[in-house]
Amino acid sequence: MLAGGEERGTLYAVYTFLESLGCRWWDDEASTIPKLPTIRVPATDRREGPPKLEYRDLVYREHWGARLWGVRNKAANFTGGGDVPERWGGTGVVYHSRNIAHSWVPLLKMSKDLNYEQRPELWAVRKGEPRTMWQPCTSHSEVQKAIAAGALAFLRQHPEVRLDCLWLQQAK
Repeated sequence: MLAGGEERGTLYAVYTFLESLGCRWWDDEASTIPKLPTIRVPATDRREGPPKLEYRDLVYREHWGARLWGVRNKAANFTGGGDVPERWGGTGVVYHSRNIAHSWVPLLKMSKDLNYEQRPELWAVRKGEPRTMWQPCTSHSEVQKAIAAGALAFLRQHPEVRLDCLWLQQAK
């Protein structure tokens, strides 16, 4: 028996089982489905709890709109993909992404302690070109702290927003 809870639990159980047989889904048009003359399923009692992160989305242009691919690969939400049919578990949790996921600059602006505009070392190097204010250097510890502070300030201003982000939790 393959079963699960919530919107996609049973569907994920089926795809996990198919993965154990060697099935892979690379995108909506490419997959690996082995031809097996016989499928032998050993007796097992495998149980898994809910995922640690409720929001799992991969932002690759190739996967925008690849809703079935996302369900098969257990990505819960779909950037640029539109609604997911209910028979596939629905669209999932809607997260507020403006100012959170795409660009870090608005979060830096919420951090009043960091004079980021006057410090070129806080900006990323792009293709060996001189640093510009196009994207912060997220490997710099001061930038990480400022982004976390900005994200926390944003979330305090918008308590209705749901956000699961491990590094943000660790930065508190």
